[in-house]
Amino acid sequence: MQRFEINETPAGLRLTAIGSTRAGLAIASIMGLFSIQHPSEVTSEASAQEHERLFALSGANFGELLGKLLSGALVESVKNGETYNHFRFDLITDREAKGAYVGRVAALATPIKGVRVAEGSVTKREDGTWGAELIIDE
Repeated sequence: MQRFEINETPAGLRLTAIGSTRAGLAIASIMGLFSIQHPSEVTSEASAQEHERLFALSGANFGELLGKLLSGALVESVKNGETYNHFRFDLITDREAKGAYVGRVAALATPIKGVRVAEGSVTKREDGTWGAELIIDE
């Protein structure tokens, strides 16, 4: 189970992501992040294929790691003209992730400059799900 909610605040956009596991939280976060950009897939035979962009990242805690995963996805998106809707994880722990961003060629209508994980917002909730609050830099 992954889900996200986008909220406009006086300080800008915030994204709340929820997943049943840490990996699910990361997937909900990337889905929400790229939905904000209103991607429109480029229609061609080459763009119909999914592309994988490898990553190997670490952080002091899962909040930092999540921030690095999402920031890396934005960098790869701009570099490759792609939108990513999920990760393929080979390894994910509270401090390390290896795998690939998975996506397709797309035009992004609303580019995002950056994303930050709100301090202390990555938590395991009472219902057993994982949640995070993301701050979107437009």
